Amino acid sequence: MPAPCSAVTLSSWNAKGRPCRRWIQALFLLAILLGSSSCTARAWNPSQVAEPERVWLLQHALHPSLVFQDGPHQLMLYEYGEWRWFALGENAWYRVFPVFLWSTPGSLSRRVIPVEGLPSTRELVKIMEARSGWALDVERELAHALRDELHRRFAQASEDRLYNPELDTWFVPDPDSYHAFRTCNHVMNSWLRQLNVRVRSWLWSWNWAVDNSPDFYEP
Repeated sequence: MPAPCSAVTLSSWNAKGRPCRRWIQALFLLAILLGSSSCTARAWNPSQVAEPERVWLLQHALHPSLVFQDGPHQLMLYEYGEWRWFALGENAWYRVFPVFLWSTPGSLSRRVIPVEGLPSTRELVKIMEARSGWALDVERELAHALRDELHRRFAQASEDRLYNPELDTWFVPDPDSYHAFRTCNHVMNSWLRQLNVRVRSWLWSWNWAVDNSPDFYEP
C-alpha cells in the first residue's frame, strides 16, 4: 500500500535536504513580505537647501516613481520595476511569487510629461493617475546629477527599449536584477538618499509618505 502523498513528498525532499529547505525559506520570506506590506517608508524634505529644485515622489499602486524637471516644457518620470511585470504587462496574481522569491530581470522605465510651467502636486498626481504625491525641494546639483545618471543608464540600453502603450511609458532592461532584496522601493530609497533626502524604511515597505513636504496630495 503506497504511503500517503505528504509522506512521500517529505521523504523525497528530505532525501536531498535542499529542496525542502528552499521551500521553507521561500514560504518564510513570503510571509515576511505579506506581513510588511502595510509598513510605510517615510522621507523628510531637506530643511537647508542652498539652490533648490523641485522633484516629486509619486505613489502608484504598490510602487513609487520619481519625477524630475527636464527643461522648461517637460518633466521626466523614472521608475524601477520587474521587466515582465511592468514592461510586458505580465501581472497576473500568481506571478507575485516568482517576482519576489527569485531573481528576475529588472527594468528602468521613463515617461515624458509635457507641461507649461510647474504643475501642483495634485495636478501631477491626476495626470499620472497616481495614488498620492509629494514635492521635495532638493539641491539643484544633486537633482541634475541623479537625473543625468538615469538618462545615461536608460540610453545605454536604448537598443532594447520597449514601449507599453497602456502605460504610455518606455522600458529598457536594467542590468540589476529584481528580487526580494532589490525591489522598486529599495531602489527609490537609494535614489532619494542620492538627493540628500533622509529616509526611514523597513526592509520591505510598500507605501511612502513625506514629512514637511511643501506641496503634497494625499486623497
